[in-house]
Amino acid sequence: MLPLSSNAQQLGDLSGRTLILNDGGTAGGTKNTITLKAADAATLTSNYTLVWPIVAGTVGQLMRVGSVAGITLQLDWSPALVSSPYEEATVGQFNIRRITSLIVGPPAIPGNGANDLQSTRTLAAQTASGANSIIGGGQQNTAGALNSGILGGLLNSLDATSDNSAIVSGESNAIIGAQLSFIGGGETNSISGRRSAILGGQSNVVSGNTSAVWGGNNLTISASTTGGFNSGVAMSISTANVVVMANNDVWLANTNNTASQLRFYEPQSTTGAFPTGTTKFAAFRAAAAMGLDNIYDLPAANGTVGQVLKIATVTGNDATLAWNNDGGNPTVQNEDVLADNTVIAVNATTTFLVLTSNGANNNRTITFTDGTIVGQLVVIKVVAGGAQGVELVDGGTFSMAGDFGPDNNDTITLIWDGVDWVEVARRNN
Repeated sequence: MLPLSSNAQQLGDLSGRTLILNDGGTAGGTKNTITLKAADAATLTSNYTLVWPIVAGTVGQLMRVGSVAGITLQLDWSPALVSSPYEEATVGQFNIRRITSLIVGPPAIPGNGANDLQSTRTLAAQTASGANSIIGGGQQNTAGALNSGILGGLLNSLDATSDNSAIVSGESNAIIGAQLSFIGGGETNSISGRRSAILGGQSNVVSGNTSAVWGGNNLTISASTTGGFNSGVAMSISTANVVVMANNDVWLANTNNTASQLRFYEPQSTTGAFPTGTTKFAAFRAAAAMGLDNIYDLPAANGTVGQVLKIATVTGNDATLAWNNDGGNPTVQNEDVLADNTVIAVNATTTFLVLTSNGANNNRTITFTDGTIVGQLVVIKVVAGGAQGVELVDGGTFSMAGDFGPDNNDTITLIWDGVDWVEVARRNN
């Protein structure tokens, strides 16, 4: 090493492999040194020059490379380091909490490997007390379960038995004894079913396993594998394996110039990909071009075999449907009249009624039960083996132009008006 002058000044460059600076103490006694040394020839691959900062630094700053020009590196001072707002709560547990001076409320101790980054609590228990749990901000939240997490919000809570569950923001949401569950915001939502979810909304409750509410409000699901959305007053669902859309309209919309379909698939027993190449369906969809909105109100009761849906009334674009006989091919009803005072139940779809007597000489009085469809028109034919075989007496459920005592092949036509079977025509053959 080249020696320095006695007054430590050098008019030219100083060359050498090592620069030793001492503190001016006594050699062999109190003198201490600082050594600056270049890397070995095997590791130093190029020449470079360090230029010191032009001003003195301050406490907490680090020297860094500010700019590079060729092989010349200009050094300057970094901004002063800021102390972290977080600290390890318990040595060896690798947990993190906000520094006590930066928290509003009592101090708390997170669980092993947990992180509590919220800024406010009113109780020491409002922390990430579950092992490996996290609270990522917010206020007065509690993450008490293993591997659980709360991402902000206010007064959200995961109890100690809700392992591997999470709440994302919102207020006063709770997961209670429900592992692998999730609440995605909202307010006053609660889950106690395993593997379940509430995706926002307000005052929704899921206690069934593997069930979900996707927003809305005031919906309680206590069944398993059930989902729903409610837009109105409180509703409870206890039936499993259903999807409920409550107090709202369901739109099958499109913006691709193709009407959407509501499909009903036939039963299929295979697992895996659906539908298969042989799976069939029935579907409804709107017409390609509609002049007005159309609304169809279904009948209030079931129809009977052979009836069809018919528009009963129309108000604006709202059509009320009713069950009616189809008016197509006649529906024949055959009845044997073997005794006096026989009661005939006319089927709702009957349009042609054949009454066959056993040929006795006295007339056998018959009556009809009330009709079921107003406007039902029935042609009645009598087949008698001898003289008059049957008799319809005016009155009761019949409103006719006098009694009807037909011979063989005579006919009468009646219509049900809601009160009586009214005569339309009769014919003696």
